[in-house]
Amino acid sequence: MSEIKRFERKLNEEAIVEITESFGTWLAEKKVKSKNRTIFMLESILLDLNTHFEDEHDITVLLVKRFGRFTIKVLYSGESFNPSNDDVSPQTRFYLENLGLVPSWSYKKDLNEISLEVPKNPMKDESLLILAAIAAIISGILLPLLPGDIVSFISQYILQTLADVFMNLLFVFAGLLIFFSILSGICGMGSVSDLTY
Repeated sequence: MSEIKRFERKLNEEAIVEITESFGTWLAEKKVKSKNRTIFMLESILLDLNTHFEDEHDITVLLVKRFGRFTIKVLYSGESFNPSNDDVSPQTRFYLENLGLVPSWSYKKDLNEISLEVPKNPMKDESLLILAAIAAIISGILLPLLPGDIVSFISQYILQTLADVFMNLLFVFAGLLIFFSILSGICGMGSVSDLTY
């Protein structure tokens, strides 16, 4: 885990503005599409902490990179306090934390830690299409170079299985697709008098 940014401040309104502006600038430089949502979540966490700890409390805000993912960590000592605690069941909160929709919170040895994952930008469809074409070209070049036993195994057990699954899914959805397209055509027709000559 590598540390990219570190702020150690007394928590007050000026520190909140400085921290959120700094992280906002960094996210804009990295061209993160969900920059506003991330900054809003960070700012709301810091404001909740500022409200809870009435005096200027020591706080550390880190930006770390681990396994290619950026995470904002807010560390503060004292009593166990989760600013994003709401009326959500623990199981729902677990799933939301794993999806990156809410920050995760932990409390160990008199230290609170809130982790907020910075969402990655989704890959564009054009990039996926280019990657698929490159993979197809490479596999087309390399497949004849492999021994015959390996080629027959790949074609019989892997490629044929994928082709069968694709065709079966196509047959399953083709009838439904035709039925619903006819149904939507009939429903969108309006009145039956439009069918007359």
